[in-house]
Amino acid sequence: MTILVNYLYTKIFEIILNFIYITKETKEELLSVPRYIYNNQEVLQYSLVNKFCFNSISNILEKNILRFKNYEALKSLIKDSKFSLIKLKNSVIVFRTMGEYKEFIANNDIRSFRKVLLHSSERTLRSILSSNEKFPENVHIILFLTILPNSIDYHEETLSSENLKEIKSKININTLYVFGLNNSTDLLLERISKLNAKSIILNSYKTSMTPSTYPNLSVLMKNPCIRSIDLESWILQPNKVLDINDSSLKSLSLGYDLHYKDLYNQGTNIDTIFIRLISSWDVVESSLCSYKKIQRFKIKGDIFKSNLNAEQVLKFGHYNCKRINSILTNKTINIEILLLNQFEETNSNLFIDGLLRNKTIKKLEFFVSNPNQIIQKVLPFNKTIRNIFITQGDNLEEIISFLKTLAFTKNIELFSVSIYLNTNVKKDLKKIFNCLISNSFFYQSINEFNFYVKIQFQKYHSSFKSQVILNNPKTIFNFYFYK
Repeated sequence: MTILVNYLYTKIFEIILNFIYITKETKEELLSVPRYIYNNQEVLQYSLVNKFCFNSISNILEKNILRFKNYEALKSLIKDSKFSLIKLKNSVIVFRTMGEYKEFIANNDIRSFRKVLLHSSERTLRSILSSNEKFPENVHIILFLTILPNSIDYHEETLSSENLKEIKSKININTLYVFGLNNSTDLLLERISKLNAKSIILNSYKTSMTPSTYPNLSVLMKNPCIRSIDLESWILQPNKVLDINDSSLKSLSLGYDLHYKDLYNQGTNIDTIFIRLISSWDVVESSLCSYKKIQRFKIKGDIFKSNLNAEQVLKFGHYNCKRINSILTNKTINIEILLLNQFEETNSNLFIDGLLRNKTIKKLEFFVSNPNQIIQKVLPFNKTIRNIFITQGDNLEEIISFLKTLAFTKNIELFSVSIYLNTNVKKDLKKIFNCLISNSFFYQSINEFNFYVKIQFQKYHSSFKSQVILNNPKTIFNFYFYK
């Protein structure tokens, strides 16, 4: 091989490996999940061509590809051997618990790894404060803080000014997850912001039947480390919780349902709730227009419906779709990923129109229930949407219908279709596989399918391959099984 040819092969391998292990729109979230098996057949086949290919792929994996987010997919390639594609000293390692970490360092030198990621709870902070232990520089912590109404004093004491200084001198916090944001206080949020985490993810959840309220989030929002916020209830205080202009926020998740149910049960007039809804959506759209960094927008929908009559359901549903349509068609809003969770208006003409006219969304994630309108009325015309992810594949007939509709709808051009199959029945998987075989010719405009299968791989590994190319050579079908 000449130098030029070697260079070209290396570039080709870089593109392929980036596609398999890094492409954000398709697999980033799922590649970090430890419950699936990844046998890396494709990369192994390339590496076995000759010595150059092996060394080239090994070098790319070690220097450019391997990271915490795809560690679970690549860890089977990491070994303390000159024949492994990823050498131990050039690798990363992830520990899911402090117990795993302690057990490992009892017999191994943790400094031999390039980077170490450790998942830990607030108990770690207490143990650090009560000991002289200091984590090595290559150890990065993912810290989970859960704030309950009865734990506020505990957290405020743990994160006192004196303790904060000691904590920061002993550990590197890679990501901080804060659960129970709505149970916090201004003082506690101020102290949390001083932990110097590289990334902060905020979540709220209900601990009572009263609508959620929030402390002053401005201190946290001004922290440049804020990346994501998940608000279960925001209608009551939209101006307070959506003052995001000074933040570095990339992901926003809003639920517009549970508080309706609570307010309705408490006897609040339905017209009063509707007025609150109108003003709150005004704040959401205004925030998204003025703050252009939000890339990932999640909408969580309609649990409140059981308390409303048919006319009220239609009124609320129509207005929600009208405002979502306005957001999707607003040319100053740059959402790239749209996630719909329990959102039952996907067939609404207003929603379909908004999605059809949108020019920024690249990935669409939703439940499999009734997706045919999106497939037939949106995908043939909106070529910006390149990735579809079905999150709740419980109903076999709906999955089959979805796959058939994809096959027979003309002018669809997709990069990937990913489906989470919540089935542990072998015959269900065979039905899906047969559907793919019989329609594979019609999937030529879809680069790949990714199926995440809730079925024990050990039982059926001889029946199913993890990667299949059918009689359509343009489409790859990937199957990821539970361990």
